[in-house]
Amino acid sequence: MAESLAVLFMAGGSLSLATLLFPHWPGLHVVGVSVPAVTAVLTGVGLWVLGPRLPGGAFHVFLVLGTCCIGTAVHFGGGSPHAIYSPYFVWVSLYAFYFFSPPAASLHLALSSGAGMG
Repeated sequence: MAESLAVLFMAGGSLSLATLLFPHWPGLHVVGVSVPAVTAVLTGVGLWVLGPRLPGGAFHVFLVLGTCCIGTAVHFGGGSPHAIYSPYFVWVSLYAFYFFSPPAASLHLALSSGAGMG
């Protein structure tokens, strides 16, 4: 459970940082994308190391943090190409429905859907 979420955090953060190495589209706010990306990578490393010791309920909090990181990157992505960060929301739903009960996973789905619209 912890390792899966750690890999998702590290992959999403690393991919987001990699997009900043290429030419930027108009409206992209580099700091606005970098901060949640670095946060995601560091959170992933922390989950990899300490995650197995955490109670199961803590992973709901981390999944909400991931949703916030993705939503922030989408918001600061700028213009129509900002959709490059939106597919990460699928990871939230996949993780939630794999590891959590259907009602809890549905709440995560609703939160990530709302974050994707804002």
